[in-house]
Amino acid sequence: MGSILLLMALDALGLPQAVIGMVCLAGSLIAFVGIGLASGSTQAKGFFLAGGSVPAGYNGMAAAAAYLSTAWFLLLGAAFSSWGAAAWAIVA
Repeated sequence: MGSILLLMALDALGLPQAVIGMVCLAGSLIAFVGIGLASGSTQAKGFFLAGGSVPAGYNGMAAAAAYLSTAWFLLLGAAFSSWGAAAWAIVA
């Protein structure tokens, strides 16, 4: 909820959409690195393998987020390929 309020405030201040997009990207990367550092993981092997140093809950959330982002990317690509401009209804 805090990140949504931050993005709304940045938009209200008149920042360009490209800057707001970079804030979203940087925030995601910082959170990902922060979880890894807080869990004491120094290698990718410890982060993505079950039983590694990252707790299962965080590992599950990372896997679910990766799956959902990939699924939406494929869905939108297929929708625009099939329906053309009418696919903007899905985006909206």
